[in-house]
Amino acid sequence: MSTQRVHLSIESKLDHVSLIGVLVRALATQLGYGNMDSFQIELAVVEAVNNSIEHSYLGEPNKKVDVSLAIGEGNFVLTIADDGIPMPSKVLAESDESASSDDFPEGGRGLDIIRQVMDSVTYERGSRNSLHLIKRLPSH
Repeated sequence: MSTQRVHLSIESKLDHVSLIGVLVRALATQLGYGNMDSFQIELAVVEAVNNSIEHSYLGEPNKKVDVSLAIGEGNFVLTIADDGIPMPSKVLAESDESASSDDFPEGGRGLDIIRQVMDSVTYERGSRNSLHLIKRLPSH
């Protein structure tokens, strides 16, 4: 099976993020994920895009956040990319999957939520910031 890809772009405005969430959830449902998994995938992507806008672009509007969706090799791969400030290298490593959401201040839980609901989360800084979220496709 060849990999299928979809690319979406939004301006770095928080009120634009919900559209990405709706599209990701609809695609996840179409791929056969249950309601809870579809919601969690949507939540992870919304958190990642919000992080790009709030932390990488420091809330500055009129920048571009790209979301790429790829389906193939048994995985649903979502990549959130921006051209803003890179994520400090220790942030992803220090994130604790076992922590309770009550352990984090408001606004400091996004990456931990993402790690809890996705099968794999990686970050790389090449020409852009890229956060890769992977969820295994549901068995049919």
